[in-house]
Amino acid sequence: MRKYARGGILTLGATLAKQSGASRTSPILRGNWLCEVVLGEKLPKPPKNVPVLAEEPPEGFTERQLTERHSSDPACSKCHQRIDPYGFAMENYDAIGRYRVRDAAGNPIDASSRLPTGEAIRSFDDLRSHLETHRKEDFVRQFNRKLLGYALGRSVQLSDEPILKEILLRQSENSFSIQETVCQIVLSKPFRQIRGKDFRDPALEQ
Repeated sequence: MRKYARGGILTLGATLAKQSGASRTSPILRGNWLCEVVLGEKLPKPPKNVPVLAEEPPEGFTERQLTERHSSDPACSKCHQRIDPYGFAMENYDAIGRYRVRDAAGNPIDASSRLPTGEAIRSFDDLRSHLETHRKEDFVRQFNRKLLGYALGRSVQLSDEPILKEILLRQSENSFSIQETVCQIVLSKPFRQIRGKDFRDPALEQ
């Protein structure tokens, strides 16, 4: 067993526990969170009346096999091919984020998968390397979007896209420094022109 198996937001206990079931892991929730929240992908909403997965796999099934059986539905398979491989790569972490090599039933963990790009990965370390090598710009772009929205106190709009492109350009010229992100946001026109809502104290109007 690895001694620490930590590093980055993807292996934080809070992150892993939030994207899990009540008593088991959920590759679907974890993969969906990675795609949408971390990488900024737009996924279609699941079809109506999708059955909820059982909290415990049927006898003879592993947690992963339970997910694979659910994802094989033709109405769902297209999206699951995009999200499940990411979640399977995190299966070495249980429902509350503890590192493990066997699931609750004692079955060996299989964290291997094949990404939508066709790349085969064997573990979370391979997934981390893939994200850093092939999806770095997607992650940075989404991080900038989230930070800009937080700084402005509103949702990012279409009119903000030129600013986001400029921030990404500046970052690429400065080794993707987070300081560069903060500086560019603070210097941006929308941030400098934020107006606070008028404060009205009813007590002063009496």
